[in-house]
Amino acid sequence: MEFGELVRSELDSRALSIRAAAKKMHRDPAMLSRVVNGHQAMSLGLAEDLDTLCGTGKFVKAYRAGKQPRKAAERGVDPMLRREILRLAGASGAMMLTSSGYLPAKPAFAEFSQFNGYAAVSSHLWRFYGRVENKADVFPAVAEHLQSLHEALTTSSNAGLCALHSEALQLSGEVLFDQGHHDDSIAAYVLAASAAKEAKDYDRWATALVRWSLVLNAEQRWADSRELLTAAARVAARGDRHLPTRQWVASVRAEVAAAEGDASEAERSLDAASTVLELTAPGGWLRYSGDRLSEQRASAFLALGEYAKAEAELEKALQATLTPRRAAAILVDQARLRVRQGAAEAARESVEAAAEIASRTKSDYVLGKLAQLRAELEDEPDTAELSEVLSAVTKGQ
Repeated sequence: MEFGELVRSELDSRALSIRAAAKKMHRDPAMLSRVVNGHQAMSLGLAEDLDTLCGTGKFVKAYRAGKQPRKAAERGVDPMLRREILRLAGASGAMMLTSSGYLPAKPAFAEFSQFNGYAAVSSHLWRFYGRVENKADVFPAVAEHLQSLHEALTTSSNAGLCALHSEALQLSGEVLFDQGHHDDSIAAYVLAASAAKEAKDYDRWATALVRWSLVLNAEQRWADSRELLTAAARVAARGDRHLPTRQWVASVRAEVAAAEGDASEAERSLDAASTVLELTAPGGWLRYSGDRLSEQRASAFLALGEYAKAEAELEKALQATLTPRRAAAILVDQARLRVRQGAAEAARESVEAAAEIASRTKSDYVLGKLAQLRAELEDEPDTAELSEVLSAVTKGQ
């Protein structure tokens, strides 16, 4: 029996719908539906939650036996390339952890030119990732870069190389997350955090934890994300105060607080995030700047039911220069707001615009946003037509 069939069978035997089971586990029903239908891989955390819910040990056992289907986003990332990246990441991570314990901060003079070359490649890959519509297109170049870094680490290990390795792993995790490989992206972020910790690079260490928390947020695992962000805040406090690391941590904490209904904490975190506007140094690989504040405020206000504030922030956000993925996420929030305002036709226009972006970019992240909205509208009778549109565009999610 495949994993999805096992979940369905156990839930049916307990007269539990997917939505009811997800609610009891404090999980996203859209995500659970994707797992049941074989379109998203099971995570160990979900297997444990299902065992607790059903009072069995079947799910963790099946997870460890590797019986769950791995269909999510195979259309984008080559499975062999994905496995190779994770193999390289693990091998390099083991190499760093078994080093002598002392890492020189900089490469030797003879290796400095080579190191600068790796740094330039890393910078180029982040820019490429920001420009390209289909994030999977970046993956082959990232794999080649990781291979080069791995070979360099076999001959000379230093803090700079470890930091670049962390950066490359974080980029790998971003692509994997976009393509729906949540477990693999978390694995990349865990290894990235370890590499940055080894290098004593507190900013890269903290950002690896933040990116990990964003995967948890996509699965609505708010409590787990909150704990991770608390750790990220402690690490970021030791980093470079000219970089926007602390502000990025605060912005994601605002998302979690709003989802949990903690308006005062969300407001404090948004205020802390807004201090990014006071920074003048370039953020570089951090990719967090003040132009994201409006969309983050809008999302938080929506979760808190403050629709007038959300609408004002959404209008600001849509006036900015946006990547397709960010534009789609804002459009989904706009559709969510229109539903709350009783404007179903306007909501449909936003959904169709976001769906067009999802189709063009082949982003599982965007499809996941749409599937989440579909799940929210499941029990609302006045949105039947919009739900049909969402079901059509998220078919297979």
